Amino acid sequence: MTSVDNTPWDVVIVGGGSAGLSAALVLSRARRRALVLDSGTPRNRFAPHLHGVLSRDGYAPLDLVADGQREVRAADGVIEFGTAASVTRHGDFFELATDDGRRYRTSRVVVASGLRDELPAVPGLAEQWGRGVVA
Repeated sequence: MTSVDNTPWDVVIVGGGSAGLSAALVLSRARRRALVLDSGTPRNRFAPHLHGVLSRDGYAPLDLVADGQREVRAADGVIEFGTAASVTRHGDFFELATDDGRRYRTSRVVVASGLRDELPAVPGLAEQWGRGVVA
């Protein structure tokens, strides 16, 4: 699939976790055309609940993401699922391409993709990650 989205995005935000959604919410409320590109695999998806997040201690991480998505959409931000593959500068705009061939033109890019855990090959570690084993 190769398609160009001709929407004049003010900003494309790579990453749909709490940082990316927070950026999208603020920008959308400021009347900027904001698109969040979310791979759908937040780092904390394995954990059953959050700790140390003001007003959300014990809250499920995926519920926090769902709440954030609703808030962004209510502020007229747009969320699409996909993985960014490249960003190329073309004069006064950027073109962001996804791994499935979609392309977006934007004035600005915010990278809020977070970290990815690469676990060592220790028997049982992956099954306990985010539950009995945390970093």
